Amino acid sequence: MKKFLFISGHDPDAERKVDLHFMAQCLLEDGNDVSFIVVGSSFLGHAFGKSPLISTPNTWIYSGRFSKLFWYPVFHPMKVKLGQFKDISSFLFGIYPLLFPYKKLRDQGCFDYILIESGAGLALVPKLKVLYPKAKFIYSVSDRLVRLHVPRILYSFEKKALPDFDMIRVPSPLMMKDFPRHSVVRYIPHGIDRKLFDAPLPNPFLSKNNAISIGDSLFDAEAIKILATSYPEWSFHLFGEQAKLAHKLFNVIEHGETRFEDILPYIQHADVGLALYCEAPQADYISHSSLRMIQYSYCKLPIVTPHFSAHDRAHAFGYEIGNAQDLCQAFTCAKDYERESISKDTILDWTTITQMMFHD
Repeated sequence: MKKFLFISGHDPDAERKVDLHFMAQCLLEDGNDVSFIVVGSSFLGHAFGKSPLISTPNTWIYSGRFSKLFWYPVFHPMKVKLGQFKDISSFLFGIYPLLFPYKKLRDQGCFDYILIESGAGLALVPKLKVLYPKAKFIYSVSDRLVRLHVPRILYSFEKKALPDFDMIRVPSPLMMKDFPRHSVVRYIPHGIDRKLFDAPLPNPFLSKNNAISIGDSLFDAEAIKILATSYPEWSFHLFGEQAKLAHKLFNVIEHGETRFEDILPYIQHADVGLALYCEAPQADYISHSSLRMIQYSYCKLPIVTPHFSAHDRAHAFGYEIGNAQDLCQAFTCAKDYERESISKDTILDWTTITQMMFHD
């Protein structure tokens, strides 16, 4: 049995699951202890509408071998546009790591592995390295910071933290050169729960011709509007809190934030998978790191996505963002594609991915 600490901006109890949640579950099933610290929220952030209100902040919550602490300080690094406050924000955010309740963390004992995700958790690395010199530190780069539009202070936190990592994990080979030459950088893709996806589930659709869009990151509502208007015989199912249109259309169904287990039947029985992203700087890595596209591929769905995120998949049809004709052509190619030709053999399960991440 080993002890693992995850530091992430994603609550493991949220309905939206990310790669670290699946890895943590694999570790627990294998008999390990897992602690999870959720960062990136604060009381000031809540006042600005940037953080949720937490009922039990800064308190360990235990469930068997799993424990979670939602760190909720007075403030946290965030984008601000408030004149004088903006001028002093760099100083305030610089002392952010000093606010962390390190004594409560020490109550958890020692850790064998400490994994930090891209984001505010990077601020804690230098101090954690002193407290846990024998732990193996892993930086799981979920996204490039520039793509996340983070406050500038986070770039400083990352630069200071990089020398302390024993390994940097990237979910796309396009990110391998983002870090200094001496860094130990490994490309470890996202995985999938094969047992979950292989289990047959009832068809939730009431008619044929269904396209599905999962998630609201870089969500391009205009692209959905164009497709729904151009293909009225198709239904477009949107999943994600912000995945919605300003003006409703009869063939666009907005499901909102939904449990992954409830989305799975839609993926299994859909006809086309949509990953309609807005333009974003240095976002080419999404072609490999997008969980939705891995899930689409495993269920043998042709994919419609911008050119920048259509790399390395013969069943992904790219289009120029903002070009309606190009978008419709990509959708036509996708809906007519021979799905049985799509291979899922190279998609790994989360157990294998977890073993690749945490190996001695």
